[in-house]
Amino acid sequence: MIETPTGKNSKQPTLSFSRMSEFQQCPLKYRLSMVDRIEQEPQLHLAFGTAVHQVLENLYREIPPSRTIKFALDNINDAWDKTLNEHPEYLPLFQNEEDVTRLKERIHQAIEKYFQIERPCALTNGGCEVEVEAITDENVAIRGFIDRVDINPSNGALRIVDYKTGKVPAPRFQEKALKQLRYYSYLLYKQKNLLPARTQLVYIEHRQVLTLDPGKNDLLSIEEEINTTWTQMEDSLKNQYFQPRKTRLCDWCSYQKLCPIFGGKLPPFPAERASYLLKTRVGSA
Repeated sequence: MIETPTGKNSKQPTLSFSRMSEFQQCPLKYRLSMVDRIEQEPQLHLAFGTAVHQVLENLYREIPPSRTIKFALDNINDAWDKTLNEHPEYLPLFQNEEDVTRLKERIHQAIEKYFQIERPCALTNGGCEVEVEAITDENVAIRGFIDRVDINPSNGALRIVDYKTGKVPAPRFQEKALKQLRYYSYLLYKQKNLLPARTQLVYIEHRQVLTLDPGKNDLLSIEEEINTTWTQMEDSLKNQYFQPRKTRLCDWCSYQKLCPIFGGKLPPFPAERASYLLKTRVGSA
């Protein structure tokens, strides 16, 4: 069993893969999200994805013979209740009980598709929602939550699995998607000196799997990217300037009304919060 670290409530700030990717996509979006702490508008696809993850987490906490499709489908209501309890911001997305029923039907279909991809009863689970923390060679504190870790009972080899409820990226974008697997592999290696034999992105609704068997070069490349990106983030925090970056993704951004590119006005820069985030590099004043 892969144990999570005991420092979950530590005040040491860390850099996650999602926040690193957010900065790379648009530095200003990172600022508004993580420095200003302005909540993004709730979105239906996030509510769906969170609930599906909860069903699968509950499934793999059962002993192998109990990990049946019947258990998973019967668990949808409980998983949905927990999702809303932990994320009350999703509630306004549903105007009536029919909206909730439609989402649950979609979750039901997704779980049925999932059982066409994997056989949960045949897997040895090494942990669900595994929190892993590490520090890079340039003292950047990083953290991630791995959806599932499998253990090969014959040789102890590890497999990292991350569930996806969105679209499968086109071939030219798959390398970018696999970057997340390198990040998780690096985390596990740095914290426990364990290199997973295989890592997978499981695209549930499309019944497809992207696979990466990480090697030393994968670890070196993601470590360099983490360090380089954090240095850029550090400069932005110190200079109190995060450049907006216009892309096609702007059409779905919750922060358009605050973005100068779209005529918005930024709030005052929260210097105290920036000082806290600068401690992501361990040892920084």
